[in-house]
Formats: sequence, structure tokens, C-alpha cells
Amino acid sequence: MVGVALSMTVFLYKSMHPVVASLSLHEDKMLKSAEYYRLKSCRHISVVRFDGAHPQGH
Repeated sequence: MVGVALSMTVFLYKSMHPVVASLSLHEDKMLKSAEYYRLKSCRHISVVRFDGAHPQGH
């Protein structure tokens, strides 16, 4: 029973704190995380992605 409660607590914590990624166009024409790939951002348009959970080892 304790394991179930702990699992639910971890799930709720992760779902209440989503990761927000700012995206930019990568050289392969795909939108990727601007921070992770160190891409330039546009001053006029912002593309964001809300991930439901924390990244696992990115």
C-alpha cells in the first residue's frame, strides 16, 4: 500500500511541474530545444513545448 501511495505522489508531482521548452529551427529543419542545442531564438515569434514529465537523461 505504501508503494502505491508513493508512486501516485511521484506521478502527481511530475505532472504538476511540466517542463517548458523554447524551440528553434535546427539545421536539419526540425524544431528542437533552443537551450539544449544552443540555437538562436527569433525575437518576433516564440514556439514553446510543454512536456508532461521531466526529461530522462536528455
